[in-house]
Amino acid sequence: MKRYSLFFIVLCFILFFSVHVAKANEEEQGLVVVPDPELLIPEGFDPYKVLNVEHSASRSEIKRAYKKLLTVIENTPSFQFTVNDVELAYKILGTATNRKNYDNKHGISGGAIEEL
Repeated sequence: MKRYSLFFIVLCFILFFSVHVAKANEEEQGLVVVPDPELLIPEGFDPYKVLNVEHSASRSEIKRAYKKLLTVIENTPSFQFTVNDVELAYKILGTATNRKNYDNKHGISGGAIEEL
C-alpha cells in the first residue's frame, strides 16, 4: 500500500512540475501574453521617460533600450532610475496589451502598437 501512495505522490509531483515548466517556457517565448489589469503604476511614473524612448517606438527599440539601461544601472550604482523602475517600464511597454492600456489611460495617442 505504501508503495502505491509513494508512486502516486511522485507521479503528481512530476506532472505538476512539467506543466509549470511548460507554461513558464510559453510565457518566456512570448506565446502567452496575459495583460496585467492590476499593474500598480506609481503617481507620475512615465515609462517612456524611464526607457528614454519615443511614444512611437517599436517593440524592438523598447527591448533594446531596456537591455541597455540594465547594463548602465549595473555599472553605475548611483543611476537616476532603479532596476525596479526599468523593469516596471518594460513590463508596461513590452507587451502590446499593457502598452495599449497605459496609453489609453494616460491619453497618449500615436504609439506604435505591434501585435506579438
